[in-house]
Amino acid sequence: ERAVGGIGLVVVEFTCVEARFGLGEICQPRIDHDVYIEGHARLVDAIRQAGARTCLQLHLPGQYVASGTCDGLPVAPSEAFARDGRQIARALQAEEIEALVQRFADAAARAVQAGYDAVEIHGAHGYLPMAFMSARKNRRDDAWGGDAERRLAFPLTVVQAVRQVLGPGRPLIYRLSAAEFVNAGLALKDMEEIAPRLAHAGCDALH
Repeated sequence: ERAVGGIGLVVVEFTCVEARFGLGEICQPRIDHDVYIEGHARLVDAIRQAGARTCLQLHLPGQYVASGTCDGLPVAPSEAFARDGRQIARALQAEEIEALVQRFADAAARAVQAGYDAVEIHGAHGYLPMAFMSARKNRRDDAWGGDAERRLAFPLTVVQAVRQVLGPGRPLIYRLSAAEFVNAGLALKDMEEIAPRLAHAGCDALH
């Protein structure tokens, strides 16, 4: 319906690249297995026939999972706790982080197979890529966190991996939030530094 109304590009809503770590919504679309390619291809065809181009948004919720969709604790760059002291997320292991980079790349490859014209990485709203950027949420001291440069390692590596899969012919978009709106959180001044890095790593547009 949006394509029929004259929209030029339909960004298909946040789509899970690894359901093992939970979904962002109970009925969230998925592309973490080849079984989903056919359904996405039908969607791409319908949107294209209605006159628009298509983009698939790739997503990992991190600690912000829908209730009942995750076995065990949700994952985050570092442990997270509720105000009452309950642990609400566990820290990802280094090998899990490396595997998740590959899962983004695999999802992008499936998006290409399904016929999407572009891909968008959802790195806003505190979801996993943004959590890695944040000094509040990423308190690691390894290759994936510590100083500002290492906190960028995960999102930049994901961008590079997806860019390689897409090749030069398909645009790569990155969705980001301008600020976390909390003390010691990411602010506009940080994004003024981060945005050019995302572009240099291979993004064609920022959302």
